Amino acid sequence: MNELRKIVFSMTLQKVGWQNARLATAAAEAEVARLKQETGRDIAIPGGAKLAASLVQFSLIDECRFFINPVVLGGGTPLLRGVERRRNLQLVNAEAPTSGVVALYYQPR
Repeated sequence: MNELRKIVFSMTLQKVGWQNARLATAAAEAEVARLKQETGRDIAIPGGAKLAASLVQFSLIDECRFFINPVVLGGGTPLLRGVERRRNLQLVNAEAPTSGVVALYYQPR
């Protein structure tokens, strides 16, 4: 993990202390759009629902990976709150290991 380049999107942090990390200076959609123009490996965005929704709004997500845990919380932040228009997805892979967590991989149609 220390070897990987990291960009941190935060509304509260002033600096980051992780190795090979920097704080984003532009809006998430601008930073990710610029990153997608670079050659190299895939971009993983393990951020929260608000970050993911903003990137979906600008069609910057090439694959959504949903991990369904066998737990009922009874509350929380809705998935991708703020997405203003319908987005159709196509299931490209599904995994159900013995842990009980189901992984669903979708790509935009």
